[in-house]
Amino acid sequence: MPSRPKSSHQTQDQSEVEAFLSFAGAYGLSTGVERIDTHAAMVFLAGGSAYKVKRAVKYPYLDFSSLARRHEACLHEVELNRRTAPDLYLGVTAVRRDPLGQLYLDSIRRNGEAGPPSDRQSDAVVEWVVEMKRFDPDDTLDHLASRNALTDGLLNDLARTIAAFHERAEPRLSGYDSAAGFREIIRGNDLAFEEYEGLFPRARSLEVTKRSLELLDGHVPLLARRQAAGRVRHCHGDLHLANIVKIDGHPVLFDAIEFDDRIAIIDVFYDLAFLLMDLWERDRKREANFVFNRYLSVTGDDTPLPLNPLFLSIRAAIRAKVSAAQYRPREAAHYFRSAERFLRKTHPQCVVIGGLSGSGKTTLAKALAAFVGAAPGAVHLRSDVIRKEIFGAEETDRLPASAYGRDVGVQVYETMMQRTRSVLEKGHSVIVDAVFAAEAERRAIEAVASELGVEPQCFWLFAAKDVMIGRVVSRRHDASDATPAVIEQQMTYDLGSLTWRQVSSDLALEGLVGRVSEMIRREPGSE
Repeated sequence: MPSRPKSSHQTQDQSEVEAFLSFAGAYGLSTGVERIDTHAAMVFLAGGSAYKVKRAVKYPYLDFSSLARRHEACLHEVELNRRTAPDLYLGVTAVRRDPLGQLYLDSIRRNGEAGPPSDRQSDAVVEWVVEMKRFDPDDTLDHLASRNALTDGLLNDLARTIAAFHERAEPRLSGYDSAAGFREIIRGNDLAFEEYEGLFPRARSLEVTKRSLELLDGHVPLLARRQAAGRVRHCHGDLHLANIVKIDGHPVLFDAIEFDDRIAIIDVFYDLAFLLMDLWERDRKREANFVFNRYLSVTGDDTPLPLNPLFLSIRAAIRAKVSAAQYRPREAAHYFRSAERFLRKTHPQCVVIGGLSGSGKTTLAKALAAFVGAAPGAVHLRSDVIRKEIFGAEETDRLPASAYGRDVGVQVYETMMQRTRSVLEKGHSVIVDAVFAAEAERRAIEAVASELGVEPQCFWLFAAKDVMIGRVVSRRHDASDATPAVIEQQMTYDLGSLTWRQVSSDLALEGLVGRVSEMIRREPGSE
């Protein structure tokens, strides 16, 4: 195997261990060892297992400079990652040297492989290794994204998985200053921007730092309230697509930050922001918006919405500086521009889509949401989902006829108005999706936006009756309980004065989205 150039951060020579773990015989195999390298680890794939060795390196943010530090990091990695991937992380093993001077893997020798007899407890440990169950690297979500294979079902599962993990993660209610932690990150990013001034023009990077600190200072009370509410927890810390793998059809989070707990003890929404930023920057905006909305729906918490620009920008800035350090200038410049864009001031938008059942409201709303307002797109409020929440039902559970009485309908619309107001008050955009058959309901949603200084963009979708019935009949796994009989009944409604812009949904979805997008007026003064 050709020798590899040593990093200036390298503190110890690991070439002997590298050569040993690259040899199939180390695992009792005849052939077939593959190797993956990162700036902080070497991973050797052999048989059904993966063996991960920490590089003997020292960076300002990471110290694996001694064998003892690497051992501690290996133990911590297994402990943390068993929270989300217990079947992947098998444990910590050692590369030891026997009395004859030969290296061996402790776990392989324990499993009965042939080798010189020795007292393993007295055999010197040469290196510590995290042993994992091997998975197909093509099944990580970055690869699935590149193949356009991130289905709504998988993304829904992903949002629920992350929300459940955040709920289980250990909270940090005191003894931690969330704002101070973000201030340290922002200043660390700025030092990197200055170091790589050729990639990050200093005038622009100073503006990113200035704007980030201004946003942070404006949200110190919110960050403190979220910590007091238990929203600062020991999270994953490195939650991007490459650290999530699909196994048996379900997403599994792995490779959580183990070298510095301060990086992972964070606001849960900042943890999620890395995934949202990663999807957004891979031009998977619809997918980012889908995960964003599903996470909000599962948690029922919209308090972090004002933090979106800051969190997304910090995540992009971190990716920019890491790319610069890894000598990927085009990638670094791309993420730096994104860090700038996320910080641009925008005005919230309120898009409302009404129409009878089967007119295509939800399909249009989902397609539009990613492109309404600032990243990661608008919060999508849907009356069908709100109704299910009121009854404590799953979205696809069918409700009895009593759940569609007049009093329940009033409650659904009042809840929808309250949530619309809450989102807009936080400076974020919203897209509202309901029948809005009554003129009073339409006036009410318009008033909510107008009272907050937001011009409502309201649309009424219509389609031929047979088209609407066909859509309702073909629905599967959807929150709507509408039937052809419901459509027949709705066709008799007196809609009153219909002033909303009327759009036929007989068009193909792409054409419909394009037409409505052109009709949505931008708020004056938005950047």
